[in-house]
Amino acid sequence: MAIAPKSIFFIFFLFLVISDEVIGQDRTDIPDAREVAEFAVAEYNKKAHTHLVFVSTSLDYYYKSREDYFYNLTIYAEVHIRNVRKFAAKVGISKSGANANKMILMSFKSKW
Repeated sequence: MAIAPKSIFFIFFLFLVISDEVIGQDRTDIPDAREVAEFAVAEYNKKAHTHLVFVSTSLDYYYKSREDYFYNLTIYAEVHIRNVRKFAAKVGISKSGANANKMILMSFKSKW
């Protein structure tokens, strides 16, 4: 049973929101975009039994599956509070729970 990529990112996003609430707004331990992307893809590969491969180091990450299709994963770092709330509403998190300025958001623009 494959798990949708959005589920993985929702869980990771929720973890960032909760940890930022606990630690505070001036976090310095936020992972860089590459770390986040590699973690997310590794988790997706485990859950969906796929073999996506990291092929780029820019803020737009492209992953190549074993069938040679490319997927675009856009990572937003240091997102403004308004955008955090908009994303939170889109994935079903309460707006009050997404009030961290320093947040890494991820959204798939793919055909998964």
